[in-house]
Amino acid sequence: MNATAGRDPLVSVILPTYNRECFLGESIRSVIGQTYGNLELIVVDDGSTDGSADLVASIAPEARYVWQANRGPADARNRGLLEARGDLIAFLDSDDAWHAEKLARQVAFLAAHPSVGVVYSARRVSDEHGRVIGGQTKRMHSGRVTEALLQSVFITMPSVVVRRSVVDRVGSFDASLRVTEDFEYWLRASLVAEFAAMGLPLVDVRRWPNRLTSAKTEGAVTRYATTLRFCRDHADSGAFRREIAERALAACAFRAGRALSRERLYGPAATMFAASARHRFTLRAAWHGWLARRRALGAPEYKVIHWRATREAANGVAAPPVATLGEPPDRATSPRSWWGSAADRMESLRPTAMRREVDSPSPAELRRPRPSVRE
Repeated sequence: MNATAGRDPLVSVILPTYNRECFLGESIRSVIGQTYGNLELIVVDDGSTDGSADLVASIAPEARYVWQANRGPADARNRGLLEARGDLIAFLDSDDAWHAEKLARQVAFLAAHPSVGVVYSARRVSDEHGRVIGGQTKRMHSGRVTEALLQSVFITMPSVVVRRSVVDRVGSFDASLRVTEDFEYWLRASLVAEFAAMGLPLVDVRRWPNRLTSAKTEGAVTRYATTLRFCRDHADSGAFRREIAERALAACAFRAGRALSRERLYGPAATMFAASARHRFTLRAAWHGWLARRRALGAPEYKVIHWRATREAANGVAAPPVATLGEPPDRATSPRSWWGSAADRMESLRPTAMRREVDSPSPAELRRPRPSVRE
């Protein structure tokens, strides 16, 4: 590392870690084994209590090791940005690994395309034993990618190399986010920089039970809140169309509702389904919201779920507690009344610039007879 080639820019590699001694060595070796030599490795230990410090000292004594109290991955990456001295910034998670030619290919690409601020690559997916179990499944996009990012998370954090000038304009990661902090960061970066996708997989992303991104429910809810805040804060930026934002918010809220329903958190799920239908009304969102509303109020479940509960009762298994919305059980639970109550609670979360200019007609107006047209 830190081999000096006059025309090669210095790449700062930021590697945050927290109690991942079992995988950290492989990640560090993938950095040391890069065919691109002019780089510095910054390991930010976010409060590990295992042997990570000794491991770093034994494998990469030339790396800069920074220890801090546990404050989450976003804060660890921010500390790495403060320590970085390179013109290019690369990120690597402590359970992932790079292919040997990753930095060489991406640095050469940025040198040949000065208008590109962020370059990322495809990925391979491996399990905890290093066996390849998958690959890039989502479509990759180049150019101004704000609208594409709103609709799909297709950028993998360890695959990215970003110019320091872009980092200076975007700022730091949102340290209040425990998950999806990378998604929120690339959304902001898409407002100021062009992205470029490299279809060749240059990183192995590990999927194992204790990985932070396994918290799918929290991630789904946080992604909706993050997307909503971004659309609210940048509604007048011109970077995305309103209909695309509404569609993306509806999809995010629906996914959050499904995740909450799988956890039997029916009250919050009903609120998410209401938000989905508010952004872009679909019968699917209304139906799932009505079901979640009924289940939150203690109504019996339908079809397979009801059959499963009956089987569990026959086997002597107690049913799990049902979440409530804090409303009286005698409240009307028809789809129309549910939509009117749950959707109104989400109105305060919607950006003013994205609300509908024309209010929906009231039930009385819908029942009003239309004037007849005579020939």
